Amino acid sequence: MCLQCNNTGVIRKETYPGVIETSGCNCEVAKQQEATYWERWNNWLDHFERSVQMHEQRVG
Repeated sequence: MCLQCNNTGVIRKETYPGVIETSGCNCEVAKQQEATYWERWNNWLDHFERSVQMHEQRVG
């Protein structure tokens, strides 16, 4: 278990009262979350591009 982020992948630190700094961690959990994020993002882009192509075929 990562002591900095408690296996969330996100480090939150209160620098001043009411001011919270948020940054990413470099642990394995954070790397896995980043990989999952990019996989979902690329799948969404592929889906969107296919939708645009289907729309162009129907319209034009």
